[in-house]
Amino acid sequence: MPSRPFEVQKSNDHDFVPPEKLTRPKKGERLPSDLASLTTIPQFSPLHISERLPIISLPAEVNSSDPKQVFDLLWPIKVVQQIVNSTNQNANFI
Repeated sequence: MPSRPFEVQKSNDHDFVPPEKLTRPKKGERLPSDLASLTTIPQFSPLHISERLPIISLPAEVNSSDPKQVFDLLWPIKVVQQIVNSTNQNANFI
């Protein structure tokens, strides 16, 4: 992978891309061409969305009032077991 140049004092990341240095134009100086047409801030009109009650769409076999059933639906046992195994593998035991 080709590496990008970076400043050694600021980062040891070979993919570091320094931020672009922007400066404000001095008084009487022209704006860049893409900003020259902006003389005033355009009028903002927000998108109005009508309020409505949320609808819970769960499978029929899941009881929405049982937190464990909802958790099991969102976090399958295989995923939880992988998290447990990875945590235990990387744990620092005292």
